Amino acid sequence: MKRHIEYIPAPPKPLKRVGIYCRVSSSKPEQLKSLSNQISGLTRWAASIKTFKVVDIYVDIHSGKAGSNRPEIKRMIDDCKNKLLDVVLFRDISRLGRDTVETIESFRAIRNSGVRVIFEENNLDTQEDSSEFILSILESLYQADNESRSQNIKMGMQQRAMAGTSGFFNRKCYGYKKDEKGELIPHPEEAKVVRKIFEWYLEGESIIGILKLLEKYSILSPRGKAVWPKRTVDEMLSNEKYRGDSLLKHATPSGDHIMIEDNHQAIISREKFQEVQEEKARRSNLVRNGNEIKRAGKKYSSKK
Repeated sequence: MKRHIEYIPAPPKPLKRVGIYCRVSSSKPEQLKSLSNQISGLTRWAASIKTFKVVDIYVDIHSGKAGSNRPEIKRMIDDCKNKLLDVVLFRDISRLGRDTVETIESFRAIRNSGVRVIFEENNLDTQEDSSEFILSILESLYQADNESRSQNIKMGMQQRAMAGTSGFFNRKCYGYKKDEKGELIPHPEEAKVVRKIFEWYLEGESIIGILKLLEKYSILSPRGKAVWPKRTVDEMLSNEKYRGDSLLKHATPSGDHIMIEDNHQAIISREKFQEVQEEKARRSNLVRNGNEIKRAGKKYSSKK
């Protein structure tokens, strides 16, 4: 009897259900473009693998700051726990969490559900690499990235400071507000108070006396309080912003200060500002001897 041999192909393996997760920090145009690139890039990458089928895309548009909600990462982790996904795909490690703790917690939650995790740009795959190995990579990469980011931010601030374009030069203080371009301009009512404080001081009032006058005329402090701190008035009398200049301390790698003269409209003339500095020095019982400033033997009798 002639045997009949029939070839029976193995049934096709079910496709792996893939979830793609993407995150950007805001809805600004450049961030939305980044989001579009993330989605299209990962979708193409998944389509190149015959056993993969994208079943869901999870998108969060939220700040990287701790405390901001990310509902889509939570939904994705729930889908992993409910066995709705076989693989989750990220562009890189930074998409998974906003800090090391959150990243590791999210990674463990997914892995404990038995779901494969792939970081496409980092070339990390839990099918090829052990979870503990990836966790060690996560920790070391995040630490290095945070240190690098902090250094880059510091260097960028220093470069902007040396170019005179740092936003810190236009930090608002009492007496000023910002216009639509972000430039400092005098605040009409507050500027009047600043001028009165300088005038009172040159008329012989002590700082304590000025505090009493501010209270007498019911002028609220910069924080909206009825009582002004003595230090606030003292610092106002030496604040170079009122003469139109801006000072940024420790702005360069060597720790130098940078002064931008005529950065904005002055509230106090340079002459009057200088008079106040000289009067403050006199009341502080300091005398100038050449390039040196020394304390005189006799103390100034009244309070500053």
